Order: sequence, then structure tokens, then C-alpha cells
Amino acid sequence: MTQKEQMDRFERSLRLFLKRQIRDNREPRMTADKLGAYLKALQERDSARELVVMKPGDSEAHETLRSAQEVFARVRNELTR
Repeated sequence: MTQKEQMDRFERSLRLFLKRQIRDNREPRMTADKLGAYLKALQERDSARELVVMKPGDSEAHETLRSAQEVFARVRNELTR
């Protein structure tokens, strides 16, 4: 994924996040922390995907991707609460 594609994806994700009403207006820091964790998990998942593309037969790369996908799913679910 090129850097331009990554930025486009980030912008789309951020737009979707900002469109939905933020429930915790009293706790904006918690929401910011959740957003930071979401972005970090997204970056780690994308990096793991790139590693799998570069090394398709590497079982360790596939395990890293699976783990990154699980973390991303948990963070995404936490963010939508």
C-alpha cells in the first residue's frame, strides 16, 4: 500500500469517526486515547499485511497478521462503545 493510499484510508477512517456522535463528551481524553489506539492498530495491521505480501510462505508473518487483525478488531469494538 503506497503512502498516498494509506493517507486516503486514514482520512476516510477519520471522517467516519468524526461523523458519528461522540458519546463521552465529558471524557475527551479517553476518546482521544481510543482513537490513538485505533490508528496504531490500523498501522500495525497494514504493516503485517505488507509483510505477508513480501513473504507469502512465512508462517510467522501469517501469525503476526492474525494477531494484528485480532488486536485491530478489539480496538475497533472498544472505540464504538
